[in-house]
Amino acid sequence: MKTILDLLLAVGMKRVANGKDGPEFHGPHCPACGTGDDRFIVWSEHPKSRGGGRFLCRQCGRTGDGVSFLVDLMGWSLQAAREALGVNASGAEKIARQVKSIQKFPDAVPDEKQQRTAKLAEQMRNACKPSAWGHRYLSDHGIHYPIGELFILTEPAMRLYAAAMGQNKLVRDKSGRIGGIEIASFTFRKFDLFALLTLPDETIHGAQLINSRGDKALLPGTQAKGLSFHIEGDTYAPMNFGEGIANSLNVRRFVSEAADGSLRLEGVAVISAGNWVVVAEAWRKFYPNRPFFFFPDNDTHLPNNPGLNNAIKAARLVGNTRIFIATSHGFKEVAI
Repeated sequence: MKTILDLLLAVGMKRVANGKDGPEFHGPHCPACGTGDDRFIVWSEHPKSRGGGRFLCRQCGRTGDGVSFLVDLMGWSLQAAREALGVNASGAEKIARQVKSIQKFPDAVPDEKQQRTAKLAEQMRNACKPSAWGHRYLSDHGIHYPIGELFILTEPAMRLYAAAMGQNKLVRDKSGRIGGIEIASFTFRKFDLFALLTLPDETIHGAQLINSRGDKALLPGTQAKGLSFHIEGDTYAPMNFGEGIANSLNVRRFVSEAADGSLRLEGVAVISAGNWVVVAEAWRKFYPNRPFFFFPDNDTHLPNNPGLNNAIKAARLVGNTRIFIATSHGFKEVAI
């Protein structure tokens, strides 16, 4: 029987550790959210695996067996995935039903855990400073102006996080002063970025943090499926959807400059490639007739190009949509 590890060794997967669940292999990039290196992990054997290995992304939280990896993240048919991994039909069909279930839009009424997460996100937002600018992550992406929708992490916000998650989540310097907070093995410090994640009606359901190295993590408890980062703008114009916050902000800037500053597109940042369909469907319900412009990542270095292909799938489902990908001279339209 083959595993997903066999399929990924050719594109940079490397063994890095012997964990409690067997040898761990890290990289290249998570097909769902695009992050990689130490955040995307594959096991060829795992106690919870029913066949074909197991994967986990420490960034977006996606996990599953070999069949769910190929069907849900890579776009393979169920039959092709089953044949490639040698998984029996009954086991594969059970996994397929689970895969379909996670495509649903988040419940309109969040459970108790989601409510606590939403409350913490709102409290931290209120304790942060508004209008982030000058942060290295933004500068590295050519963004040199204040972003009103992004917030700056402060010590009071970090204390709120520690009060909810445990004082051991605080990172202190040698003098004992608070130097940051730890989320998903990453450290986020004062002046790092804090972004609310919402539904189209702007109800808060979680947040994403970004540090100066570009490491990203969801506020623990955030269920990212269907959530997005909203960028305010002109509601009479087409709405743009970018993959990732920096990409979405640059799309707005590019369009505004092309229109001599007379147009400021309202936008949405889709947090991961695997979120294109559910986010697009949610916003189409909110704007039934409004034109959508999609600006996905063109992941030619990844199997099945998840950014572009998921955006095309979403565009076909919601209609009245055009897709553009970045080139060295701007953007070019892609046929749907």
